[in-house]
Amino acid sequence: MIKKILQAIWFSIAVIASGAAAAAPVGYVHDVKGTVTLRDAGKQPAQAKAGDTFEQGANFTTGANGTVTLKFEDGEIAILSPNTQFIATTYVYNKNKVADGNIVFNLLRGGLRFVSGVMTESNPSKFAVRTPTATAGVRGSAGTIVVSQDGQNVTAVTSKGVLTLTVGTQTVTLPVGFVSQSVAGAVLSSPLTFAALSSGQVAGQGLLAGVGLLVQTLSAANAPPNNPVSVQATANAISLAVQAAANPANAALQAQANAALQEAITQNNVAIQAAIAGGAAAGAGTDTGGQAVDVLAPAAPPPTSNTPTTFTSTGVPIP
Repeated sequence: MIKKILQAIWFSIAVIASGAAAAAPVGYVHDVKGTVTLRDAGKQPAQAKAGDTFEQGANFTTGANGTVTLKFEDGEIAILSPNTQFIATTYVYNKNKVADGNIVFNLLRGGLRFVSGVMTESNPSKFAVRTPTATAGVRGSAGTIVVSQDGQNVTAVTSKGVLTLTVGTQTVTLPVGFVSQSVAGAVLSSPLTFAALSSGQVAGQGLLAGVGLLVQTLSAANAPPNNPVSVQATANAISLAVQAAANPANAALQAQANAALQEAITQNNVAIQAAIAGGAAAGAGTDTGGQAVDVLAPAAPPPTSNTPTTFTSTGVPIP
């Protein structure tokens, strides 16, 4: 009897373990600076590193000196500022039917800049950023959201497309270049120009001190292109590229990094073609989002179709 019970226990553990192993990563850490803690499903919290992969529900916390750039399978990009807590709450990407996907991010505090991938650009109504007091609906492809450290005030800025900011039954729609803020979950300011926010002209309207600078800093942050990727292949290439850059005399490591680069190019082409076959909107995934960061070379200009971005001659991918 005891033996049968033990067998049943071990079987249950094996089933649970196999289920956990089957969970596929939804994105990877493209770049990281300073202290950034990643809390992923079933793992101990750890310092995030370039090339780390993560699953749906992953929680990122940046320190006072920490910033991190995340890239998701469909090309979605999230850049987090210092003192930020961010959760990739829901991320469902069906490359066979792109418009059926769904994204919900939770921004508890700090700053988030996003550039949409093919999923959101194919079905804009399927992407929302929730904060403790307001919800931002993404109806375009790029913007910045800042939540005060106490979670009470939310500032939203649109840099491409349209954002909505909703508190209760109140909703403000923000076209490109406009800003709005909820204050203590009760008041929505009328849309204001980013220039007015940056110049301090709206200081008497409850907007947070310094938020204009943070929004400006996030807006200027470098980002990779937003084309779909093979998460595992690209993460491996990024990780090896960083190692190779730190060990230029290691010929074996350089060769390994170049091989990983070529594999990432091949797999990312497959990912892009799958998105196109799955109904990705025309022109989606062609925004460079700025320039690539750190050890990555500048990103190429936006392509005219869903084709992969070029890679550097030094073997560092721009995935």
